[in-house]
Amino acid sequence: EKLTVAAPSYHGAAMRYGVIGMVPLASALGPSVTASVRAGNVRLETAAGVVVEIHPLWLRERCLSDSSVDASTRQPLHGFHEVVDGLLASNATTSATELVVGFTDGHSSSFPLEDILQEWSGFETTPVQSEQYEPPVVQTWNASLRFPPEVTYEQVFQPAGRMKFLSSLLTIGMTVVTGAPTEPGVCSALASNVSTLRPTEWGEV
Repeated sequence: EKLTVAAPSYHGAAMRYGVIGMVPLASALGPSVTASVRAGNVRLETAAGVVVEIHPLWLRERCLSDSSVDASTRQPLHGFHEVVDGLLASNATTSATELVVGFTDGHSSSFPLEDILQEWSGFETTPVQSEQYEPPVVQTWNASLRFPPEVTYEQVFQPAGRMKFLSSLLTIGMTVVTGAPTEPGVCSALASNVSTLRPTEWGEV
């Protein structure tokens, strides 16, 4: 059997708990930024007078403390649905380089202030799990693309095949996997091989 794997758009998901008033911060940064909490959201104000508010879940998702992510891979240790319902920011402070936020469940996170501000301006190129990231060039396509890239199911489990599989997803948005078994659990096995598959509140995938 063939499986057609398409890359989802993360723009909506990334902004689901994002800035409550998007502004172009890249040109508005001053020498200092002050922080406060307003109605559970973190409020930042630049020296240039630009004010933004950030949802606490947007920040919590970016926490890189040992209690939140694996130290070597930076993969989250918990599903986002496990965060306390109704989580709010309780306090926030800034230094010259850091933003420190306390949450109502007792957790505290520190963030490089420059990284947080840069992500607002262009979050597509600043992923949480990587310090250095060079995305491949996206290839637009139309009806002339008669045969999308293919890899066999067995090849996806080998380094070269996995690289081709992921490269195709990142450049044209799809890859056809041929020769996939039809038994239960095949999609889960493939997904676990190229990423981290975690159970949700609805159970195992």
